[in-house]
Amino acid sequence: MDDGLNTLTVSALYEVFVNRRLRRSRCQADERLSQGQAARDLRDLAAKGWLQPYGETKGRFYEPGPLMRAIKADFAGRVRPLRDPYKVIDITV
Repeated sequence: MDDGLNTLTVSALYEVFVNRRLRRSRCQADERLSQGQAARDLRDLAAKGWLQPYGETKGRFYEPGPLMRAIKADFAGRVRPLRDPYKVIDITV
């Protein structure tokens, strides 16, 4: 990707988009990275505005940053409820 996003960062962004929170340990385990690599990549995403870090050391987690919140808001505005295919239609006259 041209924003410097690699496979790890894309999977981390997807995780935050879907689940709202991400911890370094989850990212590290999912992508089989060292602790330093995972921490560096998450720190870079936070610096670019994709993620927002909360907490310190072991309690640190990441939530959507300003860029991710804008995408989530756009997505939420376009979502339409599913049509119930089993809805009973009254055809009596």
